Amino acid sequence: MTRTRFGLLGLCVAIFGVMAFSASAAQGAATWLVEHNVLPEALLPTLDANLDGGDGTLLGTLVGIKFHILCKELKLNETHLVAPAKVLGFVVFTKCEVLELLADNTTMLLTKCNIPEGKVTSVKSIGSIILHEGNGAVEFKPEVGTTFATINMGPECPIGENVKVGGVFRVRDCVPSEFLTDKVTHLIESPKLGLNASGESNELFLNGNKKILATVDGSANVFLTGVHSGLTFAGHPE
Repeated sequence: MTRTRFGLLGLCVAIFGVMAFSASAAQGAATWLVEHNVLPEALLPTLDANLDGGDGTLLGTLVGIKFHILCKELKLNETHLVAPAKVLGFVVFTKCEVLELLADNTTMLLTKCNIPEGKVTSVKSIGSIILHEGNGAVEFKPEVGTTFATINMGPECPIGENVKVGGVFRVRDCVPSEFLTDKVTHLIESPKLGLNASGESNELFLNGNKKILATVDGSANVFLTGVHSGLTFAGHPE
């Protein structure tokens, strides 16, 4: 089956008249590799993801309340690798609920915070391969504006009727060096970047305020799907 899929990949390349260069040709420029070949512009391999045996959680503090927005499922929608070194698409979280983190580090369900259908969908976002701590990572920003998602909590939610999540969002392999390794599935996480010297968020922030930091906990499996399902891929920063 892998040979058949790669045959389709090669056929697409031939149709568009684009050569897939060897990995050595990628040196000096950030690129995606699929089956050890530089991704040609004519192809848009589809990406999907799922949570790695746990939950994905957005953590933040608003009006003095430490909260977790905990989601049990994740998938990508209309998300593609884009040559030479981009990702473009949407992230969808489902089965989401809002919890308050109490002083004893236990959590309590905030019953007055009701996310419609328990679903959070990002705006269309664009990611770019970057060099991060000596390895590769992908840094995402909204394609338009600075807000990734506006989460409707309901008018009685104590942390606010709506929570806007903005800024930039980075992901890397849980084993950072594996970003550069051709694999069928990459296990990814979001590194904690914290605040910069000006006391503003280097990553996600809430309600348009760069001093209200938000972080993400959890890990996810990312893989190619559709006609490219089962193929290996890797990213190479400049």
